[in-house]
Amino acid sequence: MAIEVVPLKVQINLGPHGALYPEFNRLRIVSQSGLDWSQYIDQFSPWIYDSVSGHRQATEDSELGMQWGMLLVPEEFAKEADERWSTCHLMTAEEAHEFFRARHAYRIPRLTRSVEDMQAVKLEVELHELLEKNATTEAERETHRRRKVKALGDAAKAVDASSTDAGVVFTRSASLRAVLDERGLRLKGEVDVS
Repeated sequence: MAIEVVPLKVQINLGPHGALYPEFNRLRIVSQSGLDWSQYIDQFSPWIYDSVSGHRQATEDSELGMQWGMLLVPEEFAKEADERWSTCHLMTAEEAHEFFRARHAYRIPRLTRSVEDMQAVKLEVELHELLEKNATTEAERETHRRRKVKALGDAAKAVDASSTDAGVVFTRSASLRAVLDERGLRLKGEVDVS
């Protein structure tokens, strides 16, 4: 059975010593847990930050020195935070999916590596090895050596689930649905399909 959570959009301002988060330790559900708020929220989901506009960029809905983040937390946490701080806003499930797609994961390419892709990389490596061996100048040899190393690096990143390099994605979540499923969560109001 999935744990029900509510999406909470949080404005994170920048102070002289770094990010200024609301004092979530003051929430009843957090203080009763005996955990620091950061440990409490990590039980459910990590921060889902706006990657379009961070603290150093300004956009239409995010001025310089502030950034939006989204939490997936129990309803009691979300409601109390929304009531207590003007920087916290309850979101609908649709808004949460849209924030994730358009503001968080917009840079995550929809690329995965299949067996066929990996076979193509192997052929590319073999081709550059052959071309490097038959090159007539050192510059040609170096070009094919670099291309071979790049293809091997891309292949290694593609099978490394912890890789965060742009351009190669194997298991990183490109949708909020995938994050919810990986963590055993369900947004309030959505039907549990597990």
